[in-house]
Amino acid sequence: MILEPQSIKILKINKRAGDIRAIRLDKGSPSFDFELNVDTKSLVKRILRMVSSYPSEEGYPELIKLIQEIESKINHRDVNANNICLTNGALSGLFFAFASLFDKKDIVLINELSFEGFTSVLSTLGLIPKVVNYDNFEAIEKIVKESNIKAVILNSPENPSGKMYKEEFLEFINSLAKKYNPLVVSDEVNNQNVYPPYKFISPSNFINSDRLISVNSFSKNYFLPGVRLGWVIAREEITKKIKNAMAVSQVSINCPSQVIAYSIVENCKEELTLFKKELQDKKNEGEKILKENDISCLQPVTGGTVFFIETEVNSEKLVNHLLNYCKVGAIPGIYFGEKWKNWLRVGFGAVSSSDFKKAISSIKQATYDCK
Repeated sequence: MILEPQSIKILKINKRAGDIRAIRLDKGSPSFDFELNVDTKSLVKRILRMVSSYPSEEGYPELIKLIQEIESKINHRDVNANNICLTNGALSGLFFAFASLFDKKDIVLINELSFEGFTSVLSTLGLIPKVVNYDNFEAIEKIVKESNIKAVILNSPENPSGKMYKEEFLEFINSLAKKYNPLVVSDEVNNQNVYPPYKFISPSNFINSDRLISVNSFSKNYFLPGVRLGWVIAREEITKKIKNAMAVSQVSINCPSQVIAYSIVENCKEELTLFKKELQDKKNEGEKILKENDISCLQPVTGGTVFFIETEVNSEKLVNHLLNYCKVGAIPGIYFGEKWKNWLRVGFGAVSSSDFKKAISSIKQATYDCK
């Protein structure tokens, strides 16, 4: 996948922040230290059995069963194994879904504040992103009706806003799918990182399964970004097309990753529960620190691992100042659109509360210095 300029810029910030050992607010993935509570000899034997032959597109059977259990627990739906397609992470799943289902110049609807990876995928494939405010139902329907929209991208909880879609919105999108026939692509990589009193509202409970493509991964919900493993759920006709697109691209799902992800999720449930509690504590403490510094978020964060905060200066200038003089990494809001030029995306999942407090203090001082 060829990245678009804003994604390349983010990667450069990531590298620079790492090189200078900055406080990593530029990272969205949560980060925790833990030891595997698994029989390593048994784990190696499972991996060796898998890597002794070419990987099957159907995937590691125990992992497929695990994904079915996850979907039943989180999304309250029964999923057939034929409806599951393993991918190299959620973004890879999005890429191959769009590559196999749409043609160049097809138009795809996205929210005006969206994960930058969406526009990278669409632009790489020659698809046309159509931007609209998802709070404006009238504008959405007008565009879907007049622009021959082929797909609508959902991301709940949203990156970077932390917003979760309500039932009314999902019912509205379902009505548009029935009336105008676009597919609905739902990115749900943080659907288990939802904070009380909020509860995840699953798009699959409102949108017809024939029109819905769900994308997920083990990166954020299970704190395993290094395994590069995700899945797509859709009707069998669609998953077959995605598997075929991956096959002709010679993309196979890493065998060890499948066994490792399954083994960790099955054997480290207590640790994963503690991590979720720690992430929630980081989010609560982060909100407290922002409030103490009179820094406001776009909206209350219902889920995810980032805050989208308002500043009073150009975000690119501010981020450069933070890297050069404060050793703090963050992502400029302008990368999400001109409207957000004075905003920052700051991650709280990969840093300690003490480092987050230092970083926010630096951001506040740097804002004054950059005026």
